[in-house]
Amino acid sequence: MGIISSALPLRRLRRHYSRALSTLMRAFAIASPKGLDADLEARLRAAQIAVIARHTPAMIAVNLISGLLLVAALGLQGPAVPAAAWFAALAAVCMPVAFRVYRRRHKLPPAAVGPKVIRSAVVNAAALGAIWGIAGALFFNPDQHGQIVLVCVIAGMICGGSLALSTLPQAVVAFAAPIVGGSFIGLLLGARQPIDYFIAPLLTTYSAAIILAGISQGQQFATRVVAQARAEAQARHDPLTGLPNRAAFEAALDVACRRLEKYGERFAVLYIDLDDFKIVNDQHGHQAGDQVLKQWPPSVRCACARSDMLAASAATNS
Repeated sequence: MGIISSALPLRRLRRHYSRALSTLMRAFAIASPKGLDADLEARLRAAQIAVIARHTPAMIAVNLISGLLLVAALGLQGPAVPAAAWFAALAAVCMPVAFRVYRRRHKLPPAAVGPKVIRSAVVNAAALGAIWGIAGALFFNPDQHGQIVLVCVIAGMICGGSLALSTLPQAVVAFAAPIVGGSFIGLLLGARQPIDYFIAPLLTTYSAAIILAGISQGQQFATRVVAQARAEAQARHDPLTGLPNRAAFEAALDVACRRLEKYGERFAVLYIDLDDFKIVNDQHGHQAGDQVLKQWPPSVRCACARSDMLAASAATNS
């Protein structure tokens, strides 16, 4: 019972976070393009994650280096224990991500990913943003000269994070919003003079512009990926049967051969020929032949696994 009761608050927290993120997505209109089938959505998610994965090593390095510089600057101004504890939390968020990236460094990026990968990326971005938001809320102090370092780091995190995560608008909001919120609170609590109260609204305004720019970049990326995928689908599919054509088959075969050579992943090729198909066309006409071509793919697909590729050669139509 103790395990179940302790898990309930965590579930409620995840549920509330998901609802808040969905509300932000609707408010900023950052949902995925409409009218996509499951395969196209999976391909879009893969493209979004692939770009973020390429940026992840640099992002981790920048976060850790910036954190160390911030701790050093704050340590010169006062007690270093709170800043050191904060950096430990930052390292605890960054190091598991760095380990996963290092472990997958030799693997080819997947052609399709599920929603769980997107949720994981958004949660990681939110956790990292929350750590930097805590720094903004705790360490802003206008009486200390070292605060210029904190201001530069916070501004750099908002700009750099929004750019690096721009292919996934949900992650942009999840990362930048806690930083802006924490910095806003820290600036208000640390204000000493009336003029100090103008800094927080300025930071919020500029940050909102950066976040919206990142969201717009993500929407353009999604539109471009979807348009390219649809164009490739039309060029790589047989218009009669709807199956991948010879070009698509040869591309998949080339990938399979490379994976066999690099990872030892075996595969098999089965060639099916329709005997005496020309007689159907000659005796019953091409319309009857087209109907035959449309009927055989469902029958063969029933015997195939979900991971198998069923393709049609243009020579079948002769």
